[in-house]
Amino acid sequence: MKQPNSKMCFILVELCAVSTLQRIADDVPEIISVLKRLADGELQQVFRSRDGLVFGFFMRTSLPLDVVRSSLQRSEASLGDDSFLLLEVSDEFSAKGFSRAWTWLQHN
Repeated sequence: MKQPNSKMCFILVELCAVSTLQRIADDVPEIISVLKRLADGELQQVFRSRDGLVFGFFMRTSLPLDVVRSSLQRSEASLGDDSFLLLEVSDEFSAKGFSRAWTWLQHN
């Protein structure tokens, strides 16, 4: 549900380079779970790298982005060398490809 002061944001996650397939299988679902708890509504995955170490989501949240980032960093799924980039997405955007993600943006 869209909250009055919520904002659309893009979350980019890069797991540290030494991450194993087992770590990806164990920790990525936990990272997604953290995002779901902080989101005002559904998440939309934008992309995932072939090796699964880098992935991005769109989500709407009413929380400050520093709170979202720090929640990700404090989660049991996060290691110290993982990287997070959170950006607010404005109403104006342009895209080619990734049609499911852009359609989601248009309707959220």
